[in-house]
Amino acid sequence: MKYNADVQKFAVEHGLLSYLELAYKKVKEFYTNPMGLRTEFVIDPESDEEWLSVRFTTEGSLETIRAAHDKYRNFWVRNVPVDKRLKITLMYDIE
Repeated sequence: MKYNADVQKFAVEHGLLSYLELAYKKVKEFYTNPMGLRTEFVIDPESDEEWLSVRFTTEGSLETIRAAHDKYRNFWVRNVPVDKRLKITLMYDIE
């Protein structure tokens, strides 16, 4: 997967590349037709905290999307160390 320079640099510095790939894989597995899948580098202007935001648009009923979110979250919490988990967030829009 290709990322922009800021995302790539942050991911390498924090050992996140494999987890970022895993996030993409699980989004595609759990969500219905994820569109525009991308990663953004985020800096909180108030705290200067930095993280990566995996973003996409999905479709489906609220129930289907909630179920997908629960599956993703449960997988993520069980399989990704907390220090890595806190550096990759998931954001999606519903179409």
